[in-house]
Amino acid sequence: MIGGVSENPVLIDILRKKLPNVEVLVADESPYFEAFGTALLIRDNPVHTSPKIKIQPSFSTLPELSKYGRLVKVIEPP
Repeated sequence: MIGGVSENPVLIDILRKKLPNVEVLVADESPYFEAFGTALLIRDNPVHTSPKIKIQPSFSTLPELSKYGRLVKVIEPP
């Protein structure tokens, strides 16, 4: 396992139970393994030293939920 998900012991346990024939390894370096690989790539080929974002992120808001209350059907528990 690599990346931040490797720090989720519940997920690791579930994977080990669901895949008993697979050895799920979590190294000490697992949480930052991807970042380390990126650092090596930049060191060896410093062409891309900053992210190239093609689409600029934008943030907007959604309408108030209170406007949609009429669309909600409350179901009482049995």
